[in-house]
Amino acid sequence: MAASNVNAMAGSMQEEFATMIFKYSASPKDNDLGKLAHEFAALRNMNLKPLKLLNHAIQQSQPTSEFVEHLTHAGWSSAARSVLTCRQPTLAEKPTLPANVHRYGCVKDDIMFEVLDSVLTDAECRALINRMSPALKSVSGALSRLHPLGEQRASKTEYCLSVMENKRFADVIWQRLMDSEAFASIYKYTQREGCGMPLGLAPRLRLLRYEGSDRFDAHYDRIVPDEATGSESLITVLIYLNDGGGVDFSGGETLYINPENMAESVGVVPQRGRVVLFEHCLYHSGSPLQHIDDSANQRKYVMRTDILVPLVLVCGWMHAPSRGVAKYANLFQRLGYRTEVVESHAGHLFMPPAWIHAKSPTVAALESAASIANNDDTELVIIPHLISGGGCISWYCVERHLRQRGARFFVPAMIFDSSPNSGKGFDVFEGSFDKILDDFTSTTTSPVKRWIARTVLKAGWAAVMLRWSGRFGPDPLQRNFAKLIIADAAIPKLFLYSSNDVIITAPEVEEAIAAAAAGGTPLDQVNFHTSLHVSHYLDYPEVYEQSIVNFLTKYVP
Repeated sequence: MAASNVNAMAGSMQEEFATMIFKYSASPKDNDLGKLAHEFAALRNMNLKPLKLLNHAIQQSQPTSEFVEHLTHAGWSSAARSVLTCRQPTLAEKPTLPANVHRYGCVKDDIMFEVLDSVLTDAECRALINRMSPALKSVSGALSRLHPLGEQRASKTEYCLSVMENKRFADVIWQRLMDSEAFASIYKYTQREGCGMPLGLAPRLRLLRYEGSDRFDAHYDRIVPDEATGSESLITVLIYLNDGGGVDFSGGETLYINPENMAESVGVVPQRGRVVLFEHCLYHSGSPLQHIDDSANQRKYVMRTDILVPLVLVCGWMHAPSRGVAKYANLFQRLGYRTEVVESHAGHLFMPPAWIHAKSPTVAALESAASIANNDDTELVIIPHLISGGGCISWYCVERHLRQRGARFFVPAMIFDSSPNSGKGFDVFEGSFDKILDDFTSTTTSPVKRWIARTVLKAGWAAVMLRWSGRFGPDPLQRNFAKLIIADAAIPKLFLYSSNDVIITAPEVEEAIAAAAAGGTPLDQVNFHTSLHVSHYLDYPEVYEQSIVNFLTKYVP
């Protein structure tokens, strides 16, 4: 058989195998690699034993190279063996970035920017294109739906987009990145930003196709703005699926630009299987294709995803002083996590979620992030740290608010401090009613108007308490606490409580722990015994911190 025919057959087999991987890895109910091995072996009439060994090695997280060698003894040709052979990613030569390319003036040597070759095989690149191309849609069409009045972005941004949810394949790519020399730069970046170890790649894989006059004008990438530091926190991952440099297309380089002198730029030439990693604060663009010899069939394919870094959201107890909640934020920042604080107000109990951001600048920032996530197909990663009943209510409202804004986010773990409970609303707010009234009447300066407002609010509060007293069913606190425990049973939870707590008692917390355990929730629990309500960290700082470290190490990779 001619060499060209052998190569063509090998390429065809690689595409078949890669397509099957996407098929099974995208189907949670049918993702057993053993079944894939059976199907592929039957299709090609090949010896199944080495594939069984290979499947076992993969399931046990063992090295697979020796099992690939067994394919030779099973009668597999070199072309067939290449189906399961993946080259080791290698650092490619990268251009020197121009001046001022970083949005916040980061020193060039500290900028996260790496180019890796051979991260994906040729077969994987072709399979991605074949699988995702049928769903491609024009971005300009999508923008017209987002802007009913026909408003478009000021810059020239035209391409076609297709989105695929495939966590298993995203994890495969992430493993290759972690095994590469580029991971040292990723780690250095997380240390510089103090944003904690990354969780992996976003499972939303976005295929972008450029043709004709399509381009992506100069911009900074956006994921989750950190209002406290004025910077963004994640890393962009660009994966080229076909070759530039005149092979499949000409032009189409990713350009890194000096915004003060647009003529000063450097480019990365697309190459099949090549990955470019860079922090979002670099000014860059996708240059247009160059149509040589009037060739109209040139197309550039690139896949975009992001490295996810978690945000710890500290939700304080009802009317907690800023200084009191700040110590929790400082704790997580010392552990290397980005942290935001949500203040808890009595009004959160009854306010519609859309109103809450008026009470909390942090929730307003998250709303902005939700809008970005909705429009840019990105994802937020949030670890809630909920303190007392007020923290639980705040998180419940924040979560509803983000979902109503269309945000895509997931919660890898939750921490409950002196919570949750199933107490009545009146019991929780007993003794702080004047503070609650002050919250609602703080903008009223006239004594008469203030008296009238307080009287009306007292009457309304009494009516609410009567309405939700036992006879009429559970009050909002009970309903919301129940939802916290019942929903999302797969999310690991840490419960920090005390036998000495008289506000939210140990039996109440243990009831919640038992309910979570009955639902199959992975959980840890620490009883501090002698500390009072929301005083565990103050009384036992070392044990408290170590409990959180142990929990996050166990459940947040």
